[in-house]
Amino acid sequence: MGMQTIDDLLEKGREAIRKNDGKKGADYFRQAYEADPNSIDAMLELGRISAAMGNLKEGQKLIDLALQIQQDHAFAHMLKGITLNLEKKYGESIVHFQRALQMDPNLQMAYANMGMAQREMGDLIESEANLKKAIELNPDDYEAHYALGFTLSVAGKVEAGIMETLESIRINPLFMPGYLALGAMYTAGGRTDVAETIYHEGLRHNPDATPIRERLHQLSNIKKDFATANGDR
Repeated sequence: MGMQTIDDLLEKGREAIRKNDGKKGADYFRQAYEADPNSIDAMLELGRISAAMGNLKEGQKLIDLALQIQQDHAFAHMLKGITLNLEKKYGESIVHFQRALQMDPNLQMAYANMGMAQREMGDLIESEANLKKAIELNPDDYEAHYALGFTLSVAGKVEAGIMETLESIRINPLFMPGYLALGAMYTAGGRTDVAETIYHEGLRHNPDATPIRERLHQLSNIKKDFATANGDR
């Protein structure tokens, strides 16, 4: 077998990520970076997966290095913003997302992650607008639908928030945070019956989802307390 090129290694890494094999993807990206330490693509792919797998410092070091080499790299600015979000440095992250979008106005993930940061900063109008733009660019981004649902709920638009959260689990029935958020919203609204149905649907798709089982147990206790308070035995 001949020598693998940097592009070959990067593509294999991306394919592994698409198959949810982060470890194998990281291995390919590391091979690409070691083969060419000046490859910005290798730096950014390795930096992205490193940060996603919990090695935030290594990820940031590689992303910063890429930005030192090419200051106007849109994808690098977006990744820098994402790592700053992970550190809850939302004001700084928004600056990088804005720079990324100045260079590439169609960078969907920049809109989505900037919308999340703006929600944390209390800017709900801009958060909603940017998350809607992210969904316009990629209607199947279930995490963007979920994030928009969160923003809408915080803004008091609970029904619209519920619809967006429902869309997140319609697109990805394995998306556990969607079930947890919906169950919490319906429980807060006194609709424990609907919450229970949602949790059972979540378990149908995620039989090993311990957090959902814990929520069902909590609902059971709530029902017992309610029955006791009303004199039922």
